[in-house]
Amino acid sequence: MDTIIIDCGPVSGPESLHSALAHALDFPEHYGKNLDALYDCLTDVAVPIRLILMDFDHMAPWAHGFQEVFQEAMENNPLLQIVVD
Repeated sequence: MDTIIIDCGPVSGPESLHSALAHALDFPEHYGKNLDALYDCLTDVAVPIRLILMDFDHMAPWAHGFQEVFQEAMENNPLLQIVVD
């Protein structure tokens, strides 16, 4: 299982988090940078991945939707493990 760590400290908003996730997980160039597209990409992961999001707490005012997508994606893709720290 590959482990990917994203430091969310420098993340300033939703678009910035989408960019960080797209880069770290090598999403396709046409990734739409919205929660539906995020869900689609996460459920399409075909190799075991453990994604660790460090310093996620500072994004609490706007990141609730991301957490819901992470949870739903993990429920529908057994190869995906996401840890929010």
